[in-house]
Amino acid sequence: MSRKGWTDKNIAVDYLRMFDEQTREKADGRTRVLFLDGHSSHDSYELVENARQRNVKILAYPSHTTHVLQGLDVVCFARLKQKHAEKIREFKENNNLTITHKCFLRTFGPAFLEAFTPETVKTAFSATGIYPFKRDVVSSEKMGPSEALTTNPPIPGTLATPVRKVLSAFSYYHSPPSANGQTDKEFTPSRTFVDDMSPTKRTRILRASLGTSSSTSFLVSKPPVPASSIRVYEPNYEKPPTTLSDLDFSANSDSDSDSEADISIEQIRDENRKLRQKLKDAQKHIRVRDQVIEANHAEIIIQNITNHQLHASLFQKEESRKKKKNPTLDFASGRHITSDESRAELKRLKDEKEAKEQGKRERATARTEKHERKMIEDEKWNHAKGRYEARLQKWKRECSALDKGKARPPKPRRRLKADVIKGESSSYESSEGGSEDISTEPASSESSNEDD
Repeated sequence: MSRKGWTDKNIAVDYLRMFDEQTREKADGRTRVLFLDGHSSHDSYELVENARQRNVKILAYPSHTTHVLQGLDVVCFARLKQKHAEKIREFKENNNLTITHKCFLRTFGPAFLEAFTPETVKTAFSATGIYPFKRDVVSSEKMGPSEALTTNPPIPGTLATPVRKVLSAFSYYHSPPSANGQTDKEFTPSRTFVDDMSPTKRTRILRASLGTSSSTSFLVSKPPVPASSIRVYEPNYEKPPTTLSDLDFSANSDSDSDSEADISIEQIRDENRKLRQKLKDAQKHIRVRDQVIEANHAEIIIQNITNHQLHASLFQKEESRKKKKNPTLDFASGRHITSDESRAELKRLKDEKEAKEQGKRERATARTEKHERKMIEDEKWNHAKGRYEARLQKWKRECSALDKGKARPPKPRRRLKADVIKGESSSYESSEGGSEDISTEPASSESSNEDD
C-alpha cells in the first residue's frame, strides 16, 4: 500500500511479480491470463513490459461491468461479508465486546480463510462465465440501468423565490411587471389584461429580477458558478383543489315534466341565484387551476435554467481535469492491455509524459537561472547607483566651495543600466577629472563617453 493508502502503478508491478512467482510453476511455460479492471494503475508501460516478459496476458473489464464480470464482487466478497458477519456475532456473544481496530483481525482473519477457498474461487470464475466460458451468463437484465427505489414526493409547500419571479414576469393573471419585478398581487377577474410587452422585454425584466436576489443570482451568472451558490429547488407537486370540482350544472327544476308556465317568478329567481353562485365557484376553480399550471411551467423554466448552469459548470470542471489528468487507455469496451497495439500506445503516452515532465524541469531551471541572474544584475545596478550618488554629492560640494564667477567642473555623467549590467564602460577626460553617471534613458551622443 502506498503512503496515501491508494494503489498506484508501482504496486501494480509488484503484484504482477508476486502473481508470476505463485503461478509460474503451475503454468509450466503456458501463457497465463490476468483479468483487471480499468483503474489508472493498470495501464502503465512498465506493467505491460513486465507482463510480456513473464508470458502473462492482461485483459481489462469493460467499463461499468465489474458488478457482473468480476468474480471478487460477484462471489468472493459476498461470501466474505457473510462469514465476517458470523464471526462478529460469535465474538460478541463469547466476549461481550464490540469490534474495534484492535480486535478486527481476530474476526476478519478466520472469515477470510473460510471465504476464500479453492471452491469459492472456482465458483467465481464459473459464475461470471470466464471459465468455463459462457457468453449467456451476462443477461440484459443485469446490465440494465438502476431504478429509483422511492417515488414519494415531498409535501407541497410555498413556491420558491425564482418560481415567483418567473410568474411575476410572464403571468397573464397579474398586472404588468415593473423593472424591479414587483407586481400587483390582487387578482381581479373582471379586469382585462392586454399584454403589450414582447417576450424579449419580459425576458430582460426576468433576468434583472433574478439578479436582485442572492438565492436566484446564480441563474443569470456566467459559468463556472460555485457549487455552494447553486440551489436545487424541490418541485411543487400541488394539484388543483378537488373541493370546487364537484359542480352540478344540471337543471334545478323539480320535474322535467313541469312546464314553464308552472314555474313561478320566485323559483326562477332562486334558480338564477344558484346558477350564478355555481358560475362563481367554477370561475374560482378555473382560476386556481390555471395558477397551478402556471406555477408548474415556471418550475420547469427554473429547473431548465439550473440544468444549463450545472451543465456549463460541470463541462468546464471536466475540461480542466482533462488538462491536469494524465492520458490513459480507453477501457470503455474492454481491452487487451498486453497487445502490441496497447503496448505501442502506452509507449507513446509514456514518451509524451516524459517529454512534458522534461519541459517542466527545463522551464523550472530557466526560471531559477533567470532569478539568480536578476539578483546579480540588481546587485550591480545598486552598486553603480551608489557610486554615482557619491560622485554626485562630491561634485555638489566642489561647486558650492567655488567662488562666484569661476567655472564649474563638469557634472558626473550617467551610464545606462544596460551598460552597467553588461559591464561595458567608456571614459572621457575633462579638466576637473572624470565622473560616472547612471540613467535608464537611451544614451545620447553627448553622454556616450564615461569615465570610471
